[in-house]
This record gives sequence, structure tokens and C-alpha cells, in this order.
Amino acid sequence: MKLKSITAATLLFLAGAWLASEANADTLFESGAKWSYYKGNDHPSGGDLEWAEPDFDDSDWPSGASPIRYGDGNGGTVIGDMRNTYSTMFFRRTFTVPNPAQISALDLLVDYDDGFVVWINGEQVLNVGGSADFSHDSFASISHESGNVETFALANPGQYLVDGKNLIAIMGFNINLTSSDFMMDAELRSYRPDKSPPKVVSLNPPPGNVSLLREITVRFDEQVTGVDADDLWLNGDPAVQLRGGNKSWTFTFAPGDFGEATLSWKPNHGIADTARPPNPMATAAATHHYRIVDDMPPSLATILPPPGSTVRGLSRVRLFFSEPVRGFDVSDLRVNGQAPTSLAGVASGPWQIEFEPAESGIVTIAWMANHGITDLAAEPNRLAAEGWHYKVDADHDFGQVVINEFLAANRDGLKDDDGEVGDWIELRNNGGVTVDLAGWSLSDDSTKPGKWVFPGVTIRPSASLIVHATGKNRRALGQALHTNFKLGVEGEYLGLFSPELPRRVADEIVPAFPEQRSNISYGRLAKGGWAWFATPTPGRANSGSTVRGML
Repeated sequence: MKLKSITAATLLFLAGAWLASEANADTLFESGAKWSYYKGNDHPSGGDLEWAEPDFDDSDWPSGASPIRYGDGNGGTVIGDMRNTYSTMFFRRTFTVPNPAQISALDLLVDYDDGFVVWINGEQVLNVGGSADFSHDSFASISHESGNVETFALANPGQYLVDGKNLIAIMGFNINLTSSDFMMDAELRSYRPDKSPPKVVSLNPPPGNVSLLREITVRFDEQVTGVDADDLWLNGDPAVQLRGGNKSWTFTFAPGDFGEATLSWKPNHGIADTARPPNPMATAAATHHYRIVDDMPPSLATILPPPGSTVRGLSRVRLFFSEPVRGFDVSDLRVNGQAPTSLAGVASGPWQIEFEPAESGIVTIAWMANHGITDLAAEPNRLAAEGWHYKVDADHDFGQVVINEFLAANRDGLKDDDGEVGDWIELRNNGGVTVDLAGWSLSDDSTKPGKWVFPGVTIRPSASLIVHATGKNRRALGQALHTNFKLGVEGEYLGLFSPELPRRVADEIVPAFPEQRSNISYGRLAKGGWAWFATPTPGRANSGSTVRGML
């Protein structure tokens, strides 16, 4: 009898970690297969392990389909007399291996309760919660419930498998005599060698000329594991971020003025396929070359006030470009045919353009055909932009949008789109028309009225809009809005401003709102004035009990 104890603690327990190619897998016997079995009222071979040897005569053992069980599971063979009588079961069956040399890995898939030990051709290959004492009246060393098939790798199959007929023997253990259940069902799978290493089949963007190189997506010809961000290098610097899985992986690199860039793999990377054993990716001479050519012209990213809007007065506009620019001066544009009076800004912005105040009518902003604005590329790209206009109406009504309620010390109330609690501000439209808030702003500093600017969101009559005052600074349309500031619990200024430049106050709390308390909001009363609300009502009319005075 050969003894080779491999316990559950030292075996490679799969539970989905091994992802071997099913194309190379063979099932040697399936779950639900028929087994010869012996009840542990006594020992089938007088206490030794002869019963687990291939030449042991089990012709007088009964047989039945698995699962062999009581209490748990369905189907199979029920052993209704086990409880309170015996604690072990002995199982045997044969299986055929045509060519053991062509088996690189062997997996046993088991649904069991409570423990078991496995022998193949008389050699012990696995012990999962079984007793070290193989007597017929021993017990499992762990309590384990059936219902989930677990996979175990059986090491070194070439040492015990033989050509042709093989014998597997399993001893099943219950945790005690009074246990309410027992289960044993097993399946054996072998894997043929896969000696083909994974290969890169595509890079996106492909090597050659590119305008930007921040991300590279690598696609392999098969599933790979062991991929880390620092496995891929650009000019010798590793990627800083990685996402993806299976065959496709995207590497993100830090910004850099690369010019010429060489892509290469880390020499001692851990990338391999899911074969058994795994094949590492070969990286010899696996380098690729890029040339970063900036042929994208700069453009206008943001214009304040928004183009086409109606304002009550206009004496300045503010521009933000898509990238840093140079060569911008007052001669490059015209306001109603006249050059601006001043221009100030740097890089991508803000650039502030001031001109003679317009009090009424249409104001047209136009670029000169011979402007000299370019980006900073080695071969500069000229600004591609069109003009725009405004309508100036001194009597224009921007509507009646007000700050209606806010919470500056949210501890366990309204959560944002990240599932986190934080400060929030509720705006309400008390007017009769829908208001477009594009270019409007919120600020907690009266000297910086444009601190956080709204995107093009609208607010209908009698409707509310929640802005999370979390400091996360999010302005994407269709998503939750977040200011770039938080509210001060001790009290501070809070203002809402129209989109004009210079900005005008639409609503404000001056000089500062009073000190706040946890989970108590501060809002407008229907009859006028402000009060603390014991129950905040974000998105609904302010109601409920109020709290007067300092808490």
C-alpha cells in the first residue's frame, strides 16, 4: 500500500480559480455514476487499506448510483440506516485511462457531507476533512454541508495512473453518529497537455502614428491570468492603471510628451494562460513602436455666458479651451465688429475678454480669419472655432429659482450616486416657466460668484433640483450634480448666480447662514423667512416640524 497524504490544507483547492480549457478536458466518470459501496458497520478488509487496492475483491458489495446519501440531496441511492448506526462508508469504482502520459492535470469534483479520503490505485491522493484514523468507526474532522460541487486538483497524476483500467476508492466520514445527513457524489476529469503559450493578437491603438497615447488595449488569443499594470512599459515606464479581464486588458499610462514611444513587456511578468500547467506568454523581441503626432486642433470647451443666451447686460465673456493655447491676443476676435478692450488668461483657461458694455440688442462675437491661436504641438494646430451671439435685454426675467433648503451636516440621510452621505443644496423654481440653468453658478464665497458652474440642466415650474455639495465637482449631463465645495457647519455665505458676466445674484444667504446641526436641514418657510427642519425634505416641499433657535 502506497501512502501519499495530501490534505485539504495543502492541495490546490480550485473553487473556480483554475480556469483550464474545457477543449482539453476529458471526463473519466461523471457525477451520478454507479459505485460499489460498503457500510461501515465493520471494516471491509479487517482494518487495513487492502480494500482500496485495485485487486481487492468487491464482488459481494452492493452497488448504486450516486449521490449515495441520506437526509440531503435528491435521487441516487439512499442509505436510510446510517444515522445512529455507523459513521463511515466505503466506495469503489473503476475508470479507464487510454494514455496516462497525455494527462497533465486531474481534477476531482465532489459534493460531500462531511469529510472524505481518496485513493487511486492504492495511493492516497486527497484528504478533505477525513480522519487520520481509517477505522470503520472513526469520524470526520470537520463539519461540511453538501449542496455545492467543489473542485480539487489531484497532484502528480502520472505517479499513480496506469494505462487502461484504474481504481478509485473513497472513504466517506460523518461528523458523528447522530448527524442528520450524509452525501457523497464525485466526478473525475483529466486534462490533456496544452503547450501553446498565449499570444497578443491586437493592440489598440495599433503601432504607428497616433495623436494621443494614454491607453493601450491588448487582446490575447486566449484567456490569460496574472496580468498586472506594471507588466506593460512605455519607454521603460510601467502603466499606472489596469482594467479588463479574460482576453482583453486595457493599460493606462501617465501623461507624457513621448514623441517616439516604444512599447515593451516587463521581462519577469507573470502573464500565463489557463492551461494545466500554465504556459507563460513569450516576450522575446515583443516590442512595438509608436509616434505621437498631435494633429488635433484646439477647440472651445466652455463659453460663459453660454452662446445664444439672453442676458440683462454684457461686458465680458470667459473662454475655456480643450487644451493649452498660445498666440491669443485682442486682435484675434471682434465684439460687434470692435476689438475687445482687454484680454487675460493662460494655457487652456479661463481667458477673460472684456469690452464696452452692451445694454440692448444682439451682440456678435466673431473670430478674425487671420487669428494666430494654436496649440503647443511641435507642429502647431490652429484653433478651429466659430463665432456666437447673445441677446441683451435689460428687462429680461431669469425666472424665480431660489435656494430652498440645504443640509450642511448630513450624517445618515440622503445618499449621493456613490452611495455616500454628504452635504446637499435644494433649488426650487417658484416661477411659472422652465428655467435653463446653463451657465448659472453656486458659490460659498461672495468674492468668487462663479465658483461652481451649472451644465445645461433645466428646472420646471414648482420643481426642485438637488445639488450634492460634496466637493466631488461633477457636471456631467444626465448624472447627479456635485459642487466643488462643501458647506461649512459653522455657517458661511451661500449664493446662486445668474449666467451673466459680471454675475448677478439670483438668491443668497448673507452674510452667512447660522451654525448647523447634524441631520437637521435649513430651509425656507412658506410664509417667508428661514428655519431648521427636524426632518429634511430633499426634492419635496419644505414641511414638518421646525426647530427654532440654536440647538
